[in-house]
Amino acid sequence: MSPQDIKLANFLVANKVSDDNKKIRRLSYRIIPRWWSGGISGACSQCIVAPFDLLETQMIFLRKDMTMVDYVKIAIKKHGFLSLYDGLSAQLLRQLSYTTLRFHLYQVGKRYVDEYNFLHKVCVASLSGLVAGIVGIPCELVNTRMHVDRLLKVKYRRNYKNVFDGLHRIWRDEGFRALYTGGLCSFTRATIINIGQNAIAK
Repeated sequence: MSPQDIKLANFLVANKVSDDNKKIRRLSYRIIPRWWSGGISGACSQCIVAPFDLLETQMIFLRKDMTMVDYVKIAIKKHGFLSLYDGLSAQLLRQLSYTTLRFHLYQVGKRYVDEYNFLHKVCVASLSGLVAGIVGIPCELVNTRMHVDRLLKVKYRRNYKNVFDGLHRIWRDEGFRALYTGGLCSFTRATIINIGQNAIAK
């Protein structure tokens, strides 16, 4: 076989491998799009870090001179191990809605701007984070209330069964606007995080 034939054979093999790789990437994208994977991975990781989020909120609320281990012991002793996962339903719904939405909106928005222009990416990331925040803020509110509920006196406890019960009762008893208590801070946070994770990191 001549050198020209060898080069031609190598060229054809390389092109075939490249085409195969493109087909695999397209297939994997159809099965699990990147904006889905963001929400799903966020929900999975939340199942691991949920107790730490709970302890952080309770340590801020109580302001007692105790270590995290002390809080864990007290929580398990008084309310059982599963009490460390209070608010998990709200955290999961937030990850599956807010996180998924902001990644998806960013990916879609990028198609309509110059993705090599940093300012354009910042604008798209800001808008997608802001819109996703509209979905995520009520879940954050319910999550925080479920975190501190056991620390309140019995007559002040809300005893939400899950995130949907919490959302329904807040809307029914306090009005729709109550779902967005602290909304300005949450909107700002969502926007900045989305800029950092999408516009800057990518």
